[in-house]
Amino acid sequence: MDGNNIHMIRGDTIRLDIEITTADGNPYILKDGDKLLFTVKKNVFDKDIIIQKKITSGTIVIDHQDTADLEYRSYVYDVQLTLANGDICTVIPPSELFVGYEVTFDG
Repeated sequence: MDGNNIHMIRGDTIRLDIEITTADGNPYILKDGDKLLFTVKKNVFDKDIIIQKKITSGTIVIDHQDTADLEYRSYVYDVQLTLANGDICTVIPPSELFVGYEVTFDG
């Protein structure tokens, strides 16, 4: 990672820990009814979702099959928290997910 930007090799599995803090700097613990989503698209204007993961344990897991057929290129992602009361907070603003070349792959 470089800041919020993620650089990965197509077809690899990666795990990224997400830490959410409140305005006063304390850790935020997900509550019943909260929904934390990691969403990847080609660009911020595209309506088509390429990857979307519900985060329950504080870790985003991008499985190898999630990117195995993607083009080598930059995508955009964000992480959004919807609180049980309906409030929405973008905890990671739109950032780059770069899917890079691989040498060893099946297919």
